[in-house]
Amino acid sequence: MSDLCRYYFRKIVLEHNHLLTRSPRMTRQMSGHKMKEPVMDGMINIMQKAKIGHVNVMNVLRQSVGGSENLNLTERDIQNM
Repeated sequence: MSDLCRYYFRKIVLEHNHLLTRSPRMTRQMSGHKMKEPVMDGMINIMQKAKIGHVNVMNVLRQSVGGSENLNLTERDIQNM
């Protein structure tokens, strides 16, 4: 057990005392809520092949969907593609 740590649960509460999701705005960046759009994926792939940086890719995507609040991707998502 050299560098390993052990954890145990003393108490488990199965009920939540708060809402898990309040609005789509709060959950749109969660991986389960990110919707892949084939047209947008195609645009991203074309821009990446043209060596356009992720910051500029994000700027184009924001413009095409009417702002950051309507975009369900992050710069990190673009970098990871």
